[in-house]
Amino acid sequence: MVIYMKAIEAVKAALIMAAHLNTSGVIDESRQSRYYSTATAYLNVLQYEISSHCNLPLPVPIIDLEQDLGLDDVAVRLLPAGLVMYFALIDRDTALYNHYAQLYYERLLPQIKLNEVLLEDYYCLRSDNSFK
Repeated sequence: MVIYMKAIEAVKAALIMAAHLNTSGVIDESRQSRYYSTATAYLNVLQYEISSHCNLPLPVPIIDLEQDLGLDDVAVRLLPAGLVMYFALIDRDTALYNHYAQLYYERLLPQIKLNEVLLEDYYCLRSDNSFK
């Protein structure tokens, strides 16, 4: 099932997950410009990674945060955690990075659809066990 949401919604969800809130509990937009400026690049990387691992069609590249994302339910659950992981790299916060990297990959791994490959083809072996 395809879910449509704007790219900015995924970024805001990630900022809330990373607790980048002011004293009122609202995202402080003025202090988050470094995240917004890199978010499109990170969203493109994450979308491509998720689609390639889950055998989904390749996504449309994100150019603007107001752009609609046509995502399946798996990607909707994965994108915010992946964004927080990258935002933690910007801040050089290893604890936050480790936590969200683990969360992201724990959610991604069950979704990976493996393709069968013959062992002989993988290791380039011939029938007489010599290499191709």
